[in-house]
Amino acid sequence: MTVTEHNTSAINRLLLHKPQSLSELVTAMTHYIYVELRSAIELRKFNDGTRLTQEQLDNCLQLMILYEEQQLPQNKRTGFNLPINCKAQQVVESRRAELQSLISDKLEQ
Repeated sequence: MTVTEHNTSAINRLLLHKPQSLSELVTAMTHYIYVELRSAIELRKFNDGTRLTQEQLDNCLQLMILYEEQQLPQNKRTGFNLPINCKAQQVVESRRAELQSLISDKLEQ
């Protein structure tokens, strides 16, 4: 099995499970899938060469941030070491807060 086939099968297994919530999806993710998402975001294409649409990019970013929030120590998260006045740091923190609020609201329902 090639790396691409392994990645595709890991993602397919995750999606076939049909998680009922974002939290369940993030919990079911492997570190390998997280690394592949980061790579897709950085390159703006999946490892098979397919370019990400804006919606896919947004979804990948959200999923990556949620995974980092639940699975990684703070010093390993995207944007951790950016200067306080850096706009990217503000965007990451704002997005992280929005996603945490979204998860909390969904869990309360």
